[in-house]
Amino acid sequence: MTPFRIVALVIGCFIAATLLWIFSRPIVVLSADSSLWTTEYDASRQKTIYPGPANPKAELKQGDTIRIVSVKYGKDYKAAFIVAPDWQHGWILTTQEGVSQ
Repeated sequence: MTPFRIVALVIGCFIAATLLWIFSRPIVVLSADSSLWTTEYDASRQKTIYPGPANPKAELKQGDTIRIVSVKYGKDYKAAFIVAPDWQHGWILTTQEGVSQ
């Protein structure tokens, strides 16, 4: 096998494994409109007494399906990195309105 084919095979396997992992993640259907945030920090600040000035990256609509890719735990929050419809990605709080696991 030529080096080009070996590199192409390794890259193809990596892409296939990544897509398989992403598509194996849990899916949640939103029960209400919800905000999508750019960073975990922006999402975590929204339920505090001093919310940050950040504007949401996007507004997710009721009935949208989101795929939870990873979850991060903070002192008083649980944020999830998600992939939303049209391949939008960002952070949500798992306790915000519309999201229930």
